[in-house]
Amino acid sequence: MVMEYYPDWIDCEGQRHQTVDSNIFAEGVDKILKYNGSINFYMVFGGTNFQFTNGSDRTLAYHPIITFYDYNAIITECGDAYPTKFKAVRDVIAKYLPLPTNPNTGVITKSYGYILYSAQLKNFIGLGEPLLLSWIQDQGVVLLDEMVQGVLEWTEKDPLTLINSNFLKTNPNSILDILMENKGRCCSVLPNLGCNFKGMKSKPRLGPRELGN
Repeated sequence: MVMEYYPDWIDCEGQRHQTVDSNIFAEGVDKILKYNGSINFYMVFGGTNFQFTNGSDRTLAYHPIITFYDYNAIITECGDAYPTKFKAVRDVIAKYLPLPTNPNTGVITKSYGYILYSAQLKNFIGLGEPLLLSWIQDQGVVLLDEMVQGVLEWTEKDPLTLINSNFLKTNPNSILDILMENKGRCCSVLPNLGCNFKGMKSKPRLGPRELGN
């Protein structure tokens, strides 16, 4: 049992941010699981210290530790996965244990906030094709490889045409994101009170192709 397997190390004031190569980190995970060991990642989820309990390091000299307890963890404080490290560890774990199925984001019991739908466009050839959504509420900001393409509104039925990008010429696996926003629920007209579902009811279409998540 490895009680504290570090994805990286603490950051001290005046020093560079600590980073460890993702492949080296994953190789360590592989060796532990190979011998049927158990691992506690410290930290698996980066974060911030409580109050001012940041601590200090006095191994050779006095160095205050910053309050941002990042540890170059597999998952960041805001919930993002470090792409290379997360994938490297996930691929190693998949050799020994079945991976859980990704949650279905089609039905989410969250009343307010934002939902990000993503689709990988392998061998993308859809530049200039219309992006169609048959039903959307209320608003979707469309991004292609993190470049804003436009906004879809449920009150407007016109399709959105994806614009060209020089970056896409070298990227065969582009990512299409649609950031959905609930802009407000009907709260007064009785017949509409039960029709306040937000999001997308069907998969978007890029030209003739249906896109999955």
